Amino acid sequence: MKHFWASLLLLLVVFLWCANASSKEDRIDMLAGQLTGSQCVPKCGLQGGVWGEAGVRIDWEQREAEVHLVHGIDSTDLLVTYQPSLYIGQPSMNGEKLWEFTTTGTTGALQGSGVSPVVGTADFSELDIDEEKEQRIRFALLGGGLYVSLGVVAGGVGNEQEVYADCAIRAQLHPAGLLGDKGHFEATLTDAAAVPEVRGRGKADYDFSSGELKVEVKWDDAFAEDESLLDVHLQFGHTNEEPGLEVFDLTLDDSSGRPKKAKAKLFVNRYTVEQLYYAAVYVNVSTEASPNGALFGQFYWDRKY
Repeated sequence: MKHFWASLLLLLVVFLWCANASSKEDRIDMLAGQLTGSQCVPKCGLQGGVWGEAGVRIDWEQREAEVHLVHGIDSTDLLVTYQPSLYIGQPSMNGEKLWEFTTTGTTGALQGSGVSPVVGTADFSELDIDEEKEQRIRFALLGGGLYVSLGVVAGGVGNEQEVYADCAIRAQLHPAGLLGDKGHFEATLTDAAAVPEVRGRGKADYDFSSGELKVEVKWDDAFAEDESLLDVHLQFGHTNEEPGLEVFDLTLDDSSGRPKKAKAKLFVNRYTVEQLYYAAVYVNVSTEASPNGALFGQFYWDRKY
C-alpha cells in the first residue's frame, strides 16, 4: 500500500509539472501580419501598397515581447529612427497603444531585396496590465484585433525634419499557428555583387501537425557550372548583418553531375518557426571561392498557400 501511494504521488507530481509546463507554453503568443500603406486617421506619409512583413512574439509569463519588421521604406541618404508600437484595435482606426518597442535591429537593406529589417523588444512588466486586461488582449488577438505600427522619422544630416508620422505603416496581426495547417515560405537567391543578380529560388513548407519543415533551394545552370560548391545551410538573422547562426545543413543533389539544388527534411522547434514568420531565416550557398557565402536568400512568408 505504501508503494501504491508513493507511485500515485509521483504520478500527481509529474502531471502537475506537465500541466504547468503546458500552461507556460500556452502563455506565449506568436503573431504575424502584412505591413501596408498608411491607414491612420488622418492620412499621413505613405499610402496604399504592401510594404513588408511583421511578426510579434508575446511572452506573458516573462512579460516580454519582441517584434520583427521587414519593410520597403526607402531610407537612402537619410538618418532614420524607427518606432514600432503595439495597439489594440483595427489598423484603419487609431486604437489604444499597449506599449512601444525599443529597436535593436539594423536599418540597412537586405541583400538584393530593397527591404530593411527592424528588430525591437519590450518589457511590459511595469505596465498596468492585470489578468483581466491580459485576457482582453489575448481575446482580441484571436480575432485580428491587434496591430503593430511602424513610425519612421527621417531627415538629412543636421535636419530633424519628420518625413513620416508615427503611424507610417501598419500590420493587422493574426495568430501564426491559426493561419492554416501549413506555412509556405519563399526566398530569392542573389549573388554578392555590388548590384546583386538573381541566381536562384528557394522554398520552405512547414506542417504544423507534424512539426516537419521541407526546404528546397535551386540555382541557375551558369552558377552550377562556374562555381565549386561547398555546402548549403540555413542561418538565423538577415543577409545584411554579420553572418548568423548556422542551424541546418541542406543536402546537395548531384544526380545531374554538378549540383543545381539542395534540399532537406527537418523537424524544427517553435523558435525556428517563429524566425521564419519574422523573415529572420536565410539560406547561404557557399563555394570554394566564397566560403562565407556566394548566394543568399531571405525567406518570406507567402500567404497564398
